[in-house]
Amino acid sequence: MSKLWYKKQADNWNEALPIGNGRIGGMVFADPENDLIYLNEETLWSGGPETDNTLHSMDKLNEIREHIKRKEFDISDKKLSDMMGGRWTQLYLTPGSLKLNIDNISTDVVYHAEENKNKKPLLDYRRELDLETAVVKSECSYSDPKVDGPVTYEREYFTSLADDVMAVRVKTNYNMLTAAVILDLWLGYDKLTYRNNTIYATGRCPTYYDANLEENQFETDPNKESVPYCIAIKVLTDGKVSAWGQRLKIEKASYYTLVYSIATGFNGYNKQPISEGKPYEEICMSRLENALKYSFEELKDRHIKAYCEQYNRMELCIDGEDFEDIPTDERINRVAKGAVDNKLTELLFDYGRYLMIASSQPGGQPSNLQGIWTKEPVSPWHSNYTVNINTEMNYWAVEQTGLSECHMPLIDMVKDLSERGNHYGLKGWCCCHNTDLWRYNLEATKGVRWGYWHMGGIWLARDIYEHYMYTRDVEFLKKYFGVLEGIYDFLEGWMIETEDGHLTTCPSTSPENSFRYNGVEVFASEGTAMDLSIIADYLGNMIELSDVLGKDSEKYKSMLGRLKPLKIGSDGRLLEYGEEFEEIEKGHRHISHLFGVYPGNTLKKGTPLFDAAKKSLEYRMIHGGGHTGWSNAWIANVYARFGDGEKANSHIINMFKKSIYPNMLDAHPPFQIDGNFGICAAICEMLVQSHNGKAELLPAIPKVWESGYVKNMRTRQGKMISFKWRDGKVYDVITIAASFMDT
Repeated sequence: MSKLWYKKQADNWNEALPIGNGRIGGMVFADPENDLIYLNEETLWSGGPETDNTLHSMDKLNEIREHIKRKEFDISDKKLSDMMGGRWTQLYLTPGSLKLNIDNISTDVVYHAEENKNKKPLLDYRRELDLETAVVKSECSYSDPKVDGPVTYEREYFTSLADDVMAVRVKTNYNMLTAAVILDLWLGYDKLTYRNNTIYATGRCPTYYDANLEENQFETDPNKESVPYCIAIKVLTDGKVSAWGQRLKIEKASYYTLVYSIATGFNGYNKQPISEGKPYEEICMSRLENALKYSFEELKDRHIKAYCEQYNRMELCIDGEDFEDIPTDERINRVAKGAVDNKLTELLFDYGRYLMIASSQPGGQPSNLQGIWTKEPVSPWHSNYTVNINTEMNYWAVEQTGLSECHMPLIDMVKDLSERGNHYGLKGWCCCHNTDLWRYNLEATKGVRWGYWHMGGIWLARDIYEHYMYTRDVEFLKKYFGVLEGIYDFLEGWMIETEDGHLTTCPSTSPENSFRYNGVEVFASEGTAMDLSIIADYLGNMIELSDVLGKDSEKYKSMLGRLKPLKIGSDGRLLEYGEEFEEIEKGHRHISHLFGVYPGNTLKKGTPLFDAAKKSLEYRMIHGGGHTGWSNAWIANVYARFGDGEKANSHIINMFKKSIYPNMLDAHPPFQIDGNFGICAAICEMLVQSHNGKAELLPAIPKVWESGYVKNMRTRQGKMISFKWRDGKVYDVITIAASFMDT
């Protein structure tokens, strides 16, 4: 039974359940009295097309390089910070929320469900998210002296993949239902109308957001464009409907169905969202009218059919006792205290697949730091695309689990970024550690530790290689190969030659980490392991892909041959920096220097560098590494590549212990979705690895996974593999050719 279920309503965000269709997101509380759904739409961002054409001086950059060469790191850091513009990305926004109040149960209409402290006792309550249907349900009953027998309420919620609307149905056996549907628009509105049991609202996002301002952070300039939106909510019921303001009131009903539609004018990262935007009002209403052709059951059936076409492509079973009669939050607590629950691990894997389908669909935007689910006016880290690990991690499992088309929003974002070029006047393109809907590609903030890193685009472009390897779609490769070539053009102008003739990067940072030199904490040096590993991985991939297309690969071979090699320190560890500097945070959450183990493939088993990477990870762990959700997930993947199933599994268990909320979303903290996707990928890596030219089955299986089966997992050889195992031994292996186009 692939269900998350609970004995009580959600009292806060970390207990609510996510629904989504790639574009529309909702967090469902399923409160019997004062229900709450937080709303999201993937293109609701502040700002507009990027107009910052800052061009950094190469003379100043070369001056900074000289300071680094002389090991004057404090001076070079200061000058790098001065060079950085101090801006950040724009902000992913929530339009607001829906309140679904039942006045029969409680006469006190509570504005936010989190504030309701006076809940009446229930005779019975259950809510669930069924991963096999992508539908949230809740059922409850009350004892009411005015009614003969218990009063029951049933609710269902889904966001349709087939019809692109959100639908909610509330039913009761009490035909005198009185309820209210309240649209709470946090972004405000410029028009609000009501007709024919439908609320229509239009508005637009702030024209700019500046994280550096203490006041008036949101700019709404009538002379500038920003993303406009339209919301329409239709109520269908056997009762009476009336409206005032942002509220629909339902009286004397036994049920009501709510259909919610939202559309924006966003029409591309480089187009003005109003004057060049989509006809968002017409689109919003068209989607609503189309959905209203169907009954609720028909809408639900159409949604389930579309969803299952993706979700049912693969299957994982890890045998073990099934504790499905225990609520999910209680199961998490049991595992955190030491209980074995393989089926909960299996559920976590399926949840990762569900979240990918729900947050990333073809033609849309990639899954951001929080997927498509945020409740904050100003989300943590702007809920942006943080591309020094987090955005990439979101897509680590997408190909292996057979969801190749869900990969396309990220790949299309990479293509957009390639069109943005760079800010040094060099050929080609690059991206630093943050980007947004408008494909921002400057250094973010004035913090060298975070922002001065130019490998983000190269790492992202690795997904083009991965998509081709799993699908073997040559036409796809031809279409996006130019994006990959632009990286070489940038590297050719960006890298410098060392005294011994090697090529390296400078200035170079290891994302968000630092070292101490002459008693001072500093960040930038020359040729970090992260930079060099990403570049080596890229060049190796380009040699392989050039051969596929019959293109000359000599320039890639030449650059790879001149690339500065990684170094091993005096204690046998892989050096994170080009030299053996003093570490400040020995258990740092980033394990950037291990990129060549995973997700890259440049550090090969049986080599000294591979062994040095193992020592580096153990050192990190001894000193407290893996203390955030995504970091824990990355470590699990690296241990899987090391072939250590026990330690990989210990980090899955570690997620249950300290990096997961009751709704099974990843706790950074706060919520970030990358850990969910990263753990899903780790489970894949423990079962099947295909990065060395062939599929290896059960390369990192823990003893507790005694038996089970895998059905239709993908490999980089363009194959689909199914097998069973018992006592760590594989049997009944079936391998067939597969691609996302013929599943």
